[in-house]
Parts: sequence; structure tokens; C-alpha cells
Amino acid sequence: MVALSLPRSTTIYKLGGTETLRASSAAFLDTYGGNHQNVSDEMRRMFRADAGYKLVQVDQSGAEALIVAYLCQKAKFRDLFLHGVKPHVFVAMNMFMDKWCSVCKDIDVRSFGNTPIPELKKREGWKTLDGIIKESDKWKPQERYYYIAKMVCHASNYGIRGNAFRMNVLEKSKGKIVLTKQQAETYLSQYHGLFPEIRRWHMEVEDQLRMTGMLFNLHGFPRINTGMLDDYNMKDWYAFIPQSTVGCITHVAITKLQQFIRDNKRNWTLLNNCHDSYLCQCPPDETTECAALMRQFMEQDLTNFRGEKFKMRSEASVGTNWGKYKKDKNEEGMKEI
Repeated sequence: MVALSLPRSTTIYKLGGTETLRASSAAFLDTYGGNHQNVSDEMRRMFRADAGYKLVQVDQSGAEALIVAYLCQKAKFRDLFLHGVKPHVFVAMNMFMDKWCSVCKDIDVRSFGNTPIPELKKREGWKTLDGIIKESDKWKPQERYYYIAKMVCHASNYGIRGNAFRMNVLEKSKGKIVLTKQQAETYLSQYHGLFPEIRRWHMEVEDQLRMTGMLFNLHGFPRINTGMLDDYNMKDWYAFIPQSTVGCITHVAITKLQQFIRDNKRNWTLLNNCHDSYLCQCPPDETTECAALMRQFMEQDLTNFRGEKFKMRSEASVGTNWGKYKKDKNEEGMKEI
């Protein structure tokens, strides 16, 4: 149950509420409160810590994409994580190369496209190019190249096709980014050209389902297929292992945090489970300790099906209200620490 501020808002969780093992959220007794996992940033500002407390939130950082990288055979996609290059930046750089060449005239942008991933961050001009690509997220809608690349990454990892991707972008951008079917298909094709290992992993998933009729996530929980396997529902199967593993990580972290609070009689309150993040409130002088502990519980060690080990990543933010920090607009919001 969530309680952020008087008057309080409540919810009820179903830990097995989804096929991907993520918790689902709904109004308590179908009457009070509501779903606290799909709250817009504008609405989040209304949720405040109790007087004399601060909110602390820890998110898994790029969690699903990181898991996909380790489900695939070691290649370029995994190299991005190993060498600290954001996949969305790398994809945007390659997909919209002509744009960056016209904007960054003092940088040999095209040479970055041929630079091995381990060397990218060492190159002169990379920091500038990286910043400009991320800044494009604030440009006019049709030129939000970083955002488009982010959408391409998610859609391609889960086998979403051209027209479905096009409609998804339209919906997520609230009608502001309009892609033609040709553009959508070109972007997805470019992505798979950069990372052919993604499609090879998709084929492994399909083979496993056809041979055994089930998949296991990285915590060992199964999902059994009881229906047909076709292009429409395969995207849900590609998503199962990453999404369900992320959900299990959050459940484990929450259980450890609750146990710590009880054992140490801390004046902290767990407030929310939001798939790949969790929210707590604590006294202001304990936010650093709380955030560090929450991150420790979230950054779990995992092993893929090839026996390769990797560690999850997280980031923490602190604020008085649950909305994002924005200078001069929401200075009490959640700010990364």
C-alpha cells in the first residue's frame, strides 16, 4: 500500500499480476486510490513526502537492454555496456549521421561510425557529440533523434514490426512525431544491421519455445506457452525474460529493504513498486545512507544461460515531491544524486 502525503492515496499490488512477473497495481477495493505504476510526471508532482521527510527512488539503469545484451552472444550490443557507451546515443549517431555532420562541423563525425566501441569515449570530440545527440531530445518533435533512437532500441529488441512501431511512436509522443511506414521500417532495419546478434537471439527464443513450449527467466521462473506462436505474439515472448527478470530484481530488492527496516527499526517507509524502480521516504539526513542501501539491494549479480556473469546497475534520486526535478519549474522534484 502506498501512502505519500495527507490526504493519502492508496493502491493494492498483485505480485503475480502480469505474465512477466511484474507487480500490477490497482485501486484498493476498486474504489480508493488507483494505479500507482502508470502515473504521469505532471501527476507525480502531487505526491509528496510527509512533513520532515524526503523521497528516495532507485531505478534500474537500462535494465532490460542490459539483460538483452547478455542473452545475446557477445558482440557490439554488449560492448556498449562494457565500455559505458549509451545504446541510444550510439544508435542515434549511426542512424542520423548526416544530421550530426551538419551540426558538428568542427568534428569528423563520420570517423566515429568506424571507430571500435572500446575506443569511442577516448576520441577527441566524443564528449561534444554525445552531448549534442542527447540535447536533440529537446529539439522540435521531428528532430528528436535521441528519442527516436530510444524507441527504435526498445522496439527492435522485442521484434516489433514497422507499422506497429510507427503507431507506438505516434502514441508515445502524443501525436507529435509522425513517421511514414517506410521510415519506420528503415530505422528498424538499420538497427538490426548494427546489431545482428539481436535477431540471432530471437531465433534462439523461437527454437526454445518450439522444442520445449516454455521459457525460464534468469531467476529460474518459467512461463509455459499454451497458444499459437506467430509474429503477433512472439514479441511478448522476446520480452518475457528481460521484463520478468527485471520484475524479480525489484521484488528481491524490496524484500531486502523491508527486512532491513524491520531489523534495524529505521524510520523509513517503503512507498511504491514501479516495475524497475522502488520508492521510499526517510528523514532528510538519512537520504545518502538510504539511497546507497537501496542501490546495493538493486544491483544484483546475474548469470546468463551461457554461464556468463554480470551485475545490474542502478541510479538514485532524491526529492520532496515525486515529479522530476526541473530548474525554476519543480525544484522540489526528484534529482539524481
